[in-house]
Amino acid sequence: NRIVIEYNSLIKNGYLWIEDFNCELKIGARTTFEADLHLHISEPNSKIVIGQDCMFAYGIFIRCADSHSIIDLNTNDRINYAENIHIGDRVWVATRAQILKGVNIGNDSIIAAGSIVTKNVPNNSIVAGIPAQAIKTNVIWNRKKILKKSDETLLIN
Repeated sequence: NRIVIEYNSLIKNGYLWIEDFNCELKIGARTTFEADLHLHISEPNSKIVIGQDCMFAYGIFIRCADSHSIIDLNTNDRINYAENIHIGDRVWVATRAQILKGVNIGNDSIIAAGSIVTKNVPNNSIVAGIPAQAIKTNVIWNRKKILKKSDETLLIN
């Protein structure tokens, strides 16, 4: 198994749960996680790749597998294999969101609080709900709080 955490990234508290073999976790530079992160990689050759300058609030669950097999009784085949997760650069994931297997989240996107992401998210989108759906497109976000008062703009870190 391989874990790569690039420079200036921060995981304040949580679990990195990796089981089986040849799994990979990559966290890009300047990515931050608040408390209570649950990141789970299971099944051989599975990956979770997280881009640069992402921001994750507390209580985030990211899982690329279910950990248990689901069998189709008609065919006797397993129907729930692990699928990789890819999270682009500058993605903001709000509190208590869940990102599930097979999802690709595009750059500069926002995952709303409490959302469960089961499908791909395009670049520059806000998704919300269970399951998460696009509610706004053509957006970006900034770690700084921008306050407007009259004609002047104030930046607050």
